[in-house]
Amino acid sequence: MLTESLQRIVKRASQSRIALMVVAGAGLAGIVNPRVQSADSDASLVAIAAPSVRGGMPGATAQSPIIDTGAKASLIEFARRDPRGLVRLARERCQREIGDFRCLFVKQERINGKLKEVEEIDARYRADPLSVFMTWRRGAGQAKRALFIDDPEFVDGQGQRQARVEPAGALIRLVVSDVMVPIHDARAREASRRAIDEFGFRSTFEILTRVNDAAAARHELDFRYEGEGTIDGRATVILVRRLPYTGPGGPYPDAKLVLHLDQEWLLPTAVYSYTDPAGHELLGSYAYTQVQLNPGLGADDFRF
Repeated sequence: MLTESLQRIVKRASQSRIALMVVAGAGLAGIVNPRVQSADSDASLVAIAAPSVRGGMPGATAQSPIIDTGAKASLIEFARRDPRGLVRLARERCQREIGDFRCLFVKQERINGKLKEVEEIDARYRADPLSVFMTWRRGAGQAKRALFIDDPEFVDGQGQRQARVEPAGALIRLVVSDVMVPIHDARAREASRRAIDEFGFRSTFEILTRVNDAAAARHELDFRYEGEGTIDGRATVILVRRLPYTGPGGPYPDAKLVLHLDQEWLLPTAVYSYTDPAGHELLGSYAYTQVQLNPGLGADDFRF
């Protein structure tokens, strides 16, 4: 039975037309129990009020979340008790409600031991079919623009996924306007730690879940709530993972990962990855800023 205070939260959320997500509050504080939790853990012990993003998000670039104050407290409590459960439910909500988005994507990566300069990229994303279009504002390496669509046109004769790339150099563009480039071969890995088809909120959740599940199966997962933060002026929940990282050839991608989960959208708007548990040496940082959710992108938005 809901407590009186929680009932007031639910009532206020309903009155303000905020979609109510009822989620589990049971779990462990601190280090997460590596055993996989059952679906029965989604008991209505904590109510998180988050606005629905179905059908567009007017004002999605607003600087202040509109989450109910009481529901925010419940969100933080749930993050403390069951961070994996929160990620699971946020992932399900993302898959259900986010069809497309555009943003300014800001990233920096360490490649072959060298930290590259910051890249600023105007990015468009569509879930079905998976489509990603990137245009570099700053820090362009070999590409000025890159386009990937989950379509046979973007698969070569060997079955490898490819992206259509406009080279960054002015001289080479005099010879060729664009080329098809494999996105998962050795050359691609030397240019970026993540392939273009791994861009987006869904992929971030998928990679996070895959690594967390593997670490939990080995009883090596340390994944916990570590406070609140902001990304692009928006309030976030900070979840931190630590793993026994052994280098690029090991089973884990990093020693420390810091995830910012937007308190209003429940989307991973920033990820920071490090080689050491203290977070001194950066492997990669990925931040989604100036986000516009569900703007209704169509096929014409994914063409050179």
